Amino acid sequence: MLNRLKIGTKLTLGFGGMALLLIVMTSIMAYSYSQIQSSTSHMLQLFGRSAKASECLNTANWMRRNFLVYLTQHDPKLPEDFYKELTNAREIADEIRQNSTVNENRELAEKISGYFGETQNMMDIFLKQEEKVAENRANCGRISGTIGDALRQIRINVYEKHKKEAQNNSIEIAKVDLEIQLLQAQLLVFRVLSARDNFVYATSDADREKYEKLLSDTMDELEAFLETVKAHPELPAGEIATQLSGVIDNRVQWGSIAKNYVQSIKDFRNMQDPVLAKIREVIERATEMQTNISAQTAAMGEEQKNLIVLCQIISFVVAGVSLLGVRGGGDGVVVDGIGVRRYWPGGCRHENSRR
Repeated sequence: MLNRLKIGTKLTLGFGGMALLLIVMTSIMAYSYSQIQSSTSHMLQLFGRSAKASECLNTANWMRRNFLVYLTQHDPKLPEDFYKELTNAREIADEIRQNSTVNENRELAEKISGYFGETQNMMDIFLKQEEKVAENRANCGRISGTIGDALRQIRINVYEKHKKEAQNNSIEIAKVDLEIQLLQAQLLVFRVLSARDNFVYATSDADREKYEKLLSDTMDELEAFLETVKAHPELPAGEIATQLSGVIDNRVQWGSIAKNYVQSIKDFRNMQDPVLAKIREVIERATEMQTNISAQTAAMGEEQKNLIVLCQIISFVVAGVSLLGVRGGGDGVVVDGIGVRRYWPGGCRHENSRR
């Protein structure tokens, strides 16, 4: 069938086919380049989100560090830094959520933002509980100081009274025993304070339980001992007896305040672990998001590399086809299945040879 076609027709078909092939190859190459540009833009966005995810992760780590330092130093500036870091990190998470094109990353960013909100609420409650602890500590210190000073004054008053009564005579054993009991009551107050401080600064659950029990037992011992002193036969009536009654009443109030103080400290400690756990959740989710973005960036880089290779191959094909077209057009070579006819560029036949 091809043998019946005229030379002009064959030339037209040959050059038309080459032109069509060039158009197709060029279109594919143009499309590939557009995909490379889109991929590059996407990769730049992923790099930006990866940097944001890294910043979010670093901020969460600093929040955890500041919270732990605050538990040991109670520096009022640390909560301010904590809130600033939390607000900044939450804004970063919201930005990632709004701009991310991957559903998984959007969901993770939304979770992180929610965790930051929960952490802020927990921190608010935590700081309010600390204020409650401080208030109970102040009340406890005030009432314990009142009791200690009152017992000291009672002991001094009893001693002065006995000294005045004795003058040059020897003091009776029973009166000396009363002074000793008052001194022992003072020492019990100091033991209560010591047990309280040991409970406050205990670092293990076993020590906390130990000193909490010691505090309760010593407080009960002081209560019983004060009743013994009150019943002492040599306790002077009047002002001294009234002072001792006031001490006993204050001791009851002290016991109630001390219980509230201990409970507020236990509640305060119980709030620490949930705050740290929530911050750890933020760190884990931020790490997961950063890992996902890194994997997506690597996959996008691999896709871009394949597109570049495809463009190189197409470029070589287009160059080869173009080279053949130029050579064929210059010599006017046509293969018609019968022989090879050579034509000058002007179209005149030069030679016709059969195989």
